[in-house]
Amino acid sequence: MIKVHIHPNWYDTPDAAHGGIRRVWENQVKHLPEFSIELVKNPDDADVIANHGGDLLTRPGIPTVNHSHGLLWSRYNWGTNYQEINNMVVEAMKHAVAHTAPSEWVATALRRGMYVYPEVIYHGINVEEWELPEENEGYILWNKARTDHVSNPADMNAVAKLLPQRQFRSTFGQTGTNINLIGKVPYEIMRTHVKQANVYLSTARETFGINTLEALAAGVPVAGWFWGANPEIIIQGETGYLATPGNYEELAECVEKCIAERERLSANAKQDAKENWRWLPRIKQYADLYKSVARYYNNPRPKVSVLVSTYNNDKYLPQCLQSIAKQTQTDFECIVIDGAEQETTKKMVLEFGEKDNRFKYRRTKGNLGLTGSRNYGITQAKALYIRHVDADDRLTPIALELETEALDKDWGTHIVYGHLENINEDGSQQLESNGDVKRSGWPWDEYSWRAQMAHLNQLPSTCMARRSVYEKSGGYRTRMHRNEDAEFWCRVTSMGFRAKKITQAVTMQHRMREDSKGVREWKELGPEQDWTAWFPWRMGSRSTGQEGWDIVKKFGRDVPNYNLVPFGAQGEPPPGKKCWPAHDHSYPVVSVIVIVGP
Repeated sequence: MIKVHIHPNWYDTPDAAHGGIRRVWENQVKHLPEFSIELVKNPDDADVIANHGGDLLTRPGIPTVNHSHGLLWSRYNWGTNYQEINNMVVEAMKHAVAHTAPSEWVATALRRGMYVYPEVIYHGINVEEWELPEENEGYILWNKARTDHVSNPADMNAVAKLLPQRQFRSTFGQTGTNINLIGKVPYEIMRTHVKQANVYLSTARETFGINTLEALAAGVPVAGWFWGANPEIIIQGETGYLATPGNYEELAECVEKCIAERERLSANAKQDAKENWRWLPRIKQYADLYKSVARYYNNPRPKVSVLVSTYNNDKYLPQCLQSIAKQTQTDFECIVIDGAEQETTKKMVLEFGEKDNRFKYRRTKGNLGLTGSRNYGITQAKALYIRHVDADDRLTPIALELETEALDKDWGTHIVYGHLENINEDGSQQLESNGDVKRSGWPWDEYSWRAQMAHLNQLPSTCMARRSVYEKSGGYRTRMHRNEDAEFWCRVTSMGFRAKKITQAVTMQHRMREDSKGVREWKELGPEQDWTAWFPWRMGSRSTGQEGWDIVKKFGRDVPNYNLVPFGAQGEPPPGKKCWPAHDHSYPVVSVIVIVGP
């Protein structure tokens, strides 16, 4: 059995209207054992840790799954503490290896701010708890457990004014001649209020809306706004009616339709709840996800896959392979990807592999370029950690050990690197005039996301990253014939992955050659292209690092445009902000139609 620890585990008291997360937690605890999941109290004993919302519990070597319940969307003025909440949620998502969302509209918003691909797992309902009928007392019910920009009773008050002949019952809002306020009540008492309702009013733009399911199971038709998860729950004209958000006259008409057609809608709602909204299929989704994560991360494999890209580099390749063979971290595989299809290269690697079976040879079909070669190498790699190396460079003996240890310890770090040392073409070290080894001034002591977005590349192309960085981002852009790594780091560290310089010790030796790819491109093509140009949140540089450096020094954290930056970006937000904006993108202003061929 797969062992799972669910966090938080804080529902050891009677339900005081804790809301949808408690419903999920209760039913996970109740039903997961039916699907061969053993729930453990000690996270150290778990195969998988499941974190809800912004709660984050981690252990080295144990993967986490984040069950997102949405973010506090930036279209609303939430007050002072919402940014801390969003920070917690985003951080929990960054640490996770798999993600869920309670509705497709939330999943879509999450995908826009990070390289995450949540599995949509709807909430469910225990139909049996709602089957016993109660007398219909004729009121329209609005029953949120809190009030905020999303759960706003003002919508209830507005429609109640348009329907003075109808009685409304609500937990919150303004009093009125046809409005009975009952306040926040415990779950068991609220169940009776739902069962006795004539119509359920669903106006909160929630990430799901488990209360709406409860109404359906009780046979109470739903009138509400066509937004949030409502369109995914309500079958228009069959289990309720949804109106254009903000159109109160239309919403009032929906209420009247629900009353006029209540018998039919009620029967449909009960049937839909029984057939499509039970908890067991949802819990099976959770169980299958946990099993998949546990199998994937417990599958025997090398600790790291070292990918060596070569193109007519037989002269330098032996030194590169020798440096890899001498690593203090011995649990690795090394795959040499030959883009030139040279028989001499193949022979060299195969002979090396006869002495050390960790070394393997692969050739691409034609010259795919550096980007294509690296992307191909990832498809051949077995490990969860990927380490690129160019055939004319060398690793220092401690490189793999330091880098794997850093990734092992912190699930929230995804790309790690140390310092770089330039060496002469013959492999000798460059020296100062006093005979000391010359230390490079690059990479900087810490990764700077703003500098990266200002055309100041921050880390080597050949460093170690989690496999997920490449797979979730789609890998290197093959259109980037130059500076493919610089564009890649811009992209992935803007979309939820974190880069970190984990040591100031030298981990890579870079060979300085007059005939290298970079040198030839400068001679033949001139200054490099602006590899930040694809990003709306770029810092504003045009072509050179000096321009970027001037911008960083002049504006600091005041740029780039705050509202354009994805919420998963690594960089620190501007002064006065504690997180990047979490846009839901639910109301597009412009539709762009892209026509493509084969």
